[in-house]
Amino acid sequence: MFDIFWPKKRPSTRYMHGWLGYGNKEELKRVMDNPNVNIICELGTWYGKSADFMMNYRDDKLLICVDLWSNNDIKNGNQVIKYNDKYGSILDNYPLYETFLGNLWEFKKRIIPLKMDTKKALRKIKKMGIVPDAIYIDANHTYKDVKSEIELSLSLFPDVILLGDDINWKGVKRAVIECANIYGFHVIKNRNCWRFMKKVTNDILENKNIKII
Repeated sequence: MFDIFWPKKRPSTRYMHGWLGYGNKEELKRVMDNPNVNIICELGTWYGKSADFMMNYRDDKLLICVDLWSNNDIKNGNQVIKYNDKYGSILDNYPLYETFLGNLWEFKKRIIPLKMDTKKALRKIKKMGIVPDAIYIDANHTYKDVKSEIELSLSLFPDVILLGDDINWKGVKRAVIECANIYGFHVIKNRNCWRFMKKVTNDILENKNIKII
């Protein structure tokens, strides 16, 4: 099934770059160790660093990676990532989509890449009859985008586990807290990672890096 989402030949470009802090790793591990979690959807994949981490951590999980993977979209200023001295040379030398495919090729039997807007992808996943058990939100970090991704995720998949990156960004934090209040969730913060929980158990709070916000 997954082969239809991948090219027949592995792209030659390979280069890993991205962001994945200790808190993110801890929360992703906690989610993936849940026996009820089999399918994870990642909104915002970049070159695949967090996807590579998840696939290497557990070999029994399936992953849907969603990203525009558009160098031009970044050059045109439509993303929080800026085409500048820091990222311009990377993007020029390593096209996002082809490099992601090259990086994650060994996991093509367990990954569905969806090259599209996050909201369109969530609706497509629903139409495909796939129900993700967890959604990791790490795409465009604006208040509007994060809020709409949370709202649509819970509308389409009411029982999904939600977590994401960069809670320290002002727009992300505002969207996460507003949605948590509306939908009745607690929010835990593990360094830079956030996660919705209906109940925060004592074992979670034993980690000194975790706070309820």
